[in-house]
Amino acid sequence: MSRSDRCPLVGSPRVLRSTRGFTLAEIMVALVLGMIVMTAVLGVMISQLRRYDLQQQTVDASETVRGAAAFLGDQLRAASASRGDLTGLGPFAVTVRAIQGNAVACAKDNTLPRYALDMPAGTFQGTVDDSVLAYSPASGTWKSLKVAAVWTNPSAVGMATCAAPSTATPDLVIELVPGDTAGIGIGSDMLAFRRTQYGIFQQGGRWWLGRRHMSAQSYDRLTGPLMPPADSGLVFHYFNAAGAETTDSTQVARVGIAIRAQSFRRVRTGAGVAERHDSTAFAVSIRN
Repeated sequence: MSRSDRCPLVGSPRVLRSTRGFTLAEIMVALVLGMIVMTAVLGVMISQLRRYDLQQQTVDASETVRGAAAFLGDQLRAASASRGDLTGLGPFAVTVRAIQGNAVACAKDNTLPRYALDMPAGTFQGTVDDSVLAYSPASGTWKSLKVAAVWTNPSAVGMATCAAPSTATPDLVIELVPGDTAGIGIGSDMLAFRRTQYGIFQQGGRWWLGRRHMSAQSYDRLTGPLMPPADSGLVFHYFNAAGAETTDSTQVARVGIAIRAQSFRRVRTGAGVAERHDSTAFAVSIRN
């Protein structure tokens, strides 16, 4: 073998043929194939993102329905029609005396219906919407009385120490509107109530489940958005023990509730762009 065969010259035709690149046609074919693959991948990703968004908004509407149903159910189950806890019946709102707190009386004023409370749970306030259900151990009955005033500094009204246990310091003092307080004294359980309305209201162009104390001018937003009242976003029906609809709040034995919620955001579907919806209808038995 000659030297020229073992080490071909750089400029020889053999070397040029072995180091040639892609032709323009090959590059164009590769680009077209790459674009086809990328378009397919991008289409799958967009489809998955839309499906994920659709599922998220469906879950959003479902959670609104479940949250609203659980909240309203809890509030109404604690109400007693015969005791007067249902104070307003409407198609889109219900007013109840909602429990705000509880405590035990540990001292009593000698002349006034004023009681020191030890370690209260929740809140006791003296607005026009507040009342107390106090237990009389002597008669074994509960008595409903309006709250006249509340003091968070017991020393200011001369009740700095509990009578039982004698070493305890009360957390607050309440005074009740004069009434039937016979038998209410040290050791009496006290439940604080506030007249509260739950209903549907509009804010920011959407409809929401709200709560407001009757002396308040506006609702506090609880959950939503809901469908408008005309589309049965929130509807109440009231039934007596015989199953007939009633407007007598003292005769209500069951409250029927329908809730229709919508997702917070719109999503694209095969039919266009719209909110996702969910609904439920249930009944709550009232204590009598």
